[in-house]
Amino acid sequence: MELIPLGPGFAAELRGIDLIDAVSSDSAYRAVRDAFEEHTVIVFREQKVSDGLQIGFSRAFGPLERTRVGLPDAGTLFVRITNIGPEGTLVPASHRQGLNNRANQLWHTDSSFKSTPVQ
Repeated sequence: MELIPLGPGFAAELRGIDLIDAVSSDSAYRAVRDAFEEHTVIVFREQKVSDGLQIGFSRAFGPLERTRVGLPDAGTLFVRITNIGPEGTLVPASHRQGLNNRANQLWHTDSSFKSTPVQ
């Protein structure tokens, strides 16, 4: 595994390791986790990510949350952000879904108000 810093003290690219490695190998996960703890943002280039791989990789870092009631795909592990309504057409800019999408572009942290899970 090669770690290439992308900025002073923040962000790094990992080469020679794939997401699947971090899911299937404890030593690979530990190396990825250590890089994440040191650099905060880790870049994996040219990965083929399936839903299952995304869930496995994310779950390695802690418990996952299910989406809340009222969102598309409520109760699943994925949040679908789209501007396409149930009828298959674009929602108007004033529609709640459109407003949520615009608000999502503003600075925010998800679930930062919740207790940190114990691993």
